[in-house]
Amino acid sequence: MGKGPMANEGDLKSSNEASLPQPTQAGRIELCTELIKQAMMCLENNNRQCVMRMVEEMVKAKCHDGRVIGKAIANEVRELIHRVWLESNHVERHEVMTWLMSLNVSKRWKSRAIKIKAFDKYVRKYVTEWDPVNNQIIQNTSVKVREVIAIEELLRREFKWDERVMCTKMWEFVRVNVNDFEEYGIDPCEWLNKLTANELTDTRWLGWYLSDLGIDEWFRSLNLLLSTTNAISAVPFPMVLRQIKMPSIIVRPKPRKASLTYYIAIPKAEWPWPLDKRVAIELLRKFNKMELMMALAAIADGDGTIGYYKSLQFRIAFSKDDMYEASLIRELLWQHGIKASITKAKNKNCIMLVSYKDDAVQVLSELLPYMTHPLKSLRAKLILMLIRGELNKSEFKMFYEQIKYKNKNDPKRDNALEVAIQAAPQTHTHGE
Repeated sequence: MGKGPMANEGDLKSSNEASLPQPTQAGRIELCTELIKQAMMCLENNNRQCVMRMVEEMVKAKCHDGRVIGKAIANEVRELIHRVWLESNHVERHEVMTWLMSLNVSKRWKSRAIKIKAFDKYVRKYVTEWDPVNNQIIQNTSVKVREVIAIEELLRREFKWDERVMCTKMWEFVRVNVNDFEEYGIDPCEWLNKLTANELTDTRWLGWYLSDLGIDEWFRSLNLLLSTTNAISAVPFPMVLRQIKMPSIIVRPKPRKASLTYYIAIPKAEWPWPLDKRVAIELLRKFNKMELMMALAAIADGDGTIGYYKSLQFRIAFSKDDMYEASLIRELLWQHGIKASITKAKNKNCIMLVSYKDDAVQVLSELLPYMTHPLKSLRAKLILMLIRGELNKSEFKMFYEQIKYKNKNDPKRDNALEVAIQAAPQTHTHGE
């Protein structure tokens, strides 16, 4: 007797579900019209993610299906996608194409939406792996911000992951023993504490732009990008961008090494520095000493090299065509009592701004508080400790050997994807 009512209840539930009223044509048109209106507002606000969410809702409501809703509304949905595609630059199209392929619509509909005949060619270009037989994504090139945030929250909550764990994992990957350093009171993860450039007006952003930071202009927005194939840079690069907002990531597989590109999109009006680098570098003349050193520290993060041979050397590399830029920075260093000279590199493709001995000590002492590159800042700290007598030569050698670049198989070379997987697993998760 106990089973009878339960069975009847289940039958009743199934009957109710089967008889749920379907939306009327007028109701569906009203819903689709409202969704399109909201998506247009998102588009006007340059909010690509919002448009994509609205389109997902439209697909669920069959707003894209001309047989159900009528050709006029279906064409409006396609036009929204076309606008998003046209207003996306090369980097953003990785995300848009990956998202488009995840929509539950036919390939022909997708092709018509972005108005491209050679659709498969573009899929191969913008999606890492695509299975044409099963018509599905095998692996995405882009990782959405919301996915990174969700997985990071899980890692923090369940696995006690944090930025210091990430930093330690990075050092372990490149065979640096963090415990050795900590026993001497040296913190190899000290660079994390220097990530304080939470406003784009911080002069370090100008410095990063003059070195590693790329900027893509697109309509009313800018993409700030940092790309690397290098194990050491794979961890600090997203942390630099994260000072402003959580970055997205694109993985570009290559035959011998993978390239990681981290990027954030900002309104063009929020970028406070000239986009013309020849104009931007002139602003260094207007900075006070601290502002100048902050900018130069960011330049050193990207293009600086720090070496200790028989004596200390500090160098910043410039393209062979950037003699003016190198001369300007040399002039500013001299104004602050730091001697520097310009030399041609052996490969003749670049020029070097170089300071030696006491001048190198002075400039490194000024820059170190603001440097965020883990390896370069740690190397600078060790050299300064040796010169100040805080380490003897054998202690210095023990540490310095660990952070030197050795042969071509040194794990510090390449391996960007591998170290990201181990140190910051949320940054390589597959998209939806």
